[in-house]
Amino acid sequence: SYLVRALGLEVVGEIELRPGVPPSAAHLASLVRRIDEEDVRAVVVARAINERHARFLERETSAVATTLPTFVRVEGRPGSWIGLMDELHVRLARALVPEDERAAAPSDA
Repeated sequence: SYLVRALGLEVVGEIELRPGVPPSAAHLASLVRRIDEEDVRAVVVARAINERHARFLERETSAVATTLPTFVRVEGRPGSWIGLMDELHVRLARALVPEDERAAAPSDA
């Protein structure tokens, strides 16, 4: 996706190999192994994906699961493109940056 390229992220696997088809237990087990082997920090899913599988991967690994909004309307609030981008960046930062490092980062406030 453009966001992955723009932020220099790497996709190491897909929860759903085919859109709308739930993953098998074997596929989830292979993702758990890969997340551990490659030290993956985050499991990122779009709102359209069943979050249950992302939460399973979060419980079974050290990765943090996060769901990204896919529309300008975020959490039922009307918004703007800029607001959507801000929300995407906030959620990715929470998932990718360890909490102790976030606390040490300068604030905009």
